[in-house]
Amino acid sequence: MSIIIDDAGVNGADGKNVYVGNLSWETDDAQLLELVSQYGTVTSAHVETSKSGRSLGYGLVAYASEADASYAIEQLDELEFGGRKIRVRVDRGPTAPKAKKERAPREQRPRRERVPDEDKVVEPTKVFVMNLNFDTTEDELADHCASYGSVVAAELLTRGRNNRPSGSAIVEYSADHEAKAAIAGLEGQELGGRPPRGRG
Repeated sequence: MSIIIDDAGVNGADGKNVYVGNLSWETDDAQLLELVSQYGTVTSAHVETSKSGRSLGYGLVAYASEADASYAIEQLDELEFGGRKIRVRVDRGPTAPKAKKERAPREQRPRRERVPDEDKVVEPTKVFVMNLNFDTTEDELADHCASYGSVVAAELLTRGRNNRPSGSAIVEYSADHEAKAAIAGLEGQELGGRPPRGRG
C-alpha cells in the first residue's frame, strides 16, 4: 500500500481517522507508520506524547479513505505488536463542549446531615482505583495490581445507560495489608499510558 505523509496530521473525528491504543512505550512514529501502512494508504501516523516527550501509549492514524480505515481496524484490533495486544478503533476526535443551558432556580431543599466518618462502612480489603485509561480491561488491571497481593476481584466502573467507561474501578484483595500496599504502590506507576491513583 502507498504512504502519503501529511504534516497537517489527524483533524477531528471522521471514518478515516483511527485510534491505536495499548502501544508499548518503545513504539515510535516510524514503527507505527510501518505497521499501519500495510493495511491502506496512510496520510498521517504519530504516537501521542507528553510535554516531556514520553509516549502516552497510544497513537492516531489518518487513512486516505474510510474503506482503508475500516479494513485496518478489522485487521489490527487485538493484534500482537511490540509485546502487547493493541486496541484499534475509529478515532472519536476531541469532544466539543456542550452549550450550557440556563436552569430555572430550584427550590431550596433541607440539607442532609453529613454522616460522621465513624458511622461509614469501610471495607479495608477494597481499593478504589481512579484515572484509568478507558481501554484498560479488568484482566489488565488485575494483573497490574497483583504485584501488591492476591487480587480477589477487579471490577471496572461504568456510567450512563450505555455503560461508558468511567476511568475508575474497584479492586478487592484477600487481606487489608495488601490493599494498603496497593494504595501506596500505585502512586507513580503507569497503566495504559496513565498514572492510576488508589484510595481506600
